[in-house]
Amino acid sequence: MKQTYFASILGLIANIFLFIIRLIAGIMSNSIAVISDALDSLLDIISFIAMMISIKVSEKKPDASHPFGHYRAEPVAGLLVAIFAGILGFEVFINSIQRFMDKSVVVLSSVVVWILIVSLAVKIVMFFYFRYVSSKYRTPAIKAAAFDAKKDILVSSLVFLALIGSQYNMQFLDPLMGIVVSIYILMAGFNIGMENIDFLMGKAPDKEMMSEIKAVLGDMKIKQIKDYKNIKAHFVGTFVHVALKVVVGKKMTVKQGHDLSEKVRKALLKISWIDRVFIHVDYAWRILLI
Repeated sequence: MKQTYFASILGLIANIFLFIIRLIAGIMSNSIAVISDALDSLLDIISFIAMMISIKVSEKKPDASHPFGHYRAEPVAGLLVAIFAGILGFEVFINSIQRFMDKSVVVLSSVVVWILIVSLAVKIVMFFYFRYVSSKYRTPAIKAAAFDAKKDILVSSLVFLALIGSQYNMQFLDPLMGIVVSIYILMAGFNIGMENIDFLMGKAPDKEMMSEIKAVLGDMKIKQIKDYKNIKAHFVGTFVHVALKVVVGKKMTVKQGHDLSEKVRKALLKISWIDRVFIHVDYAWRILLI
């Protein structure tokens, strides 16, 4: 969790920097597309602040009010970001439509060009860094940040091209790109909202994660265990709870069954994104009759 929190701080600092320089570039160039790109960075700032707060809350130990921990804090924060994205995207869309009617002139300077190049380079670095952290720690929020950075690279590149095109009697490209960015923000908000609703509703892990669970069970060479049945998992916030049946011989004692289930539980808990494992020990002959 320390690495993911550090990544969120780094992302926050980077996006504050991007928001400031993009806003300056937007004001200098009178470009609604660049200003929209700056507002997208503002959305990223809010997202990272929400992420940092939620990570801190989720680190709290379980208590009487929250016996399974506070892991739902992160998706709740994600929903708030999604709502803000909807409001921001709508405002950008309206302003871009107005620019079509106003026929404002975009002014391009070397300073603006360099600002856009620097902002694009920062986003590329952010993408590779967040992709590394998300692949190592399997944190949904950081994974979303990496995906968002990747899309930002494309959007910022299109904004840059629109700004250049506006200098060659294609002024319509600027408000048009503003509309594109607004739709991008709205879609990002929708995707963030849907993903976090899934986490709150107990969505099952993807096939890759389930395969990892089954691989751990398959690697456990315990001859007393006849089989594993009814392997199920679901998200509780951003962590996973796993439930399964461990099938043993009918002559096994309660203590022996308990000791075997503890070995299985501890093996599964070594997977960083699993928080709880619930095991039911059952007799082989009962499973065959069901």
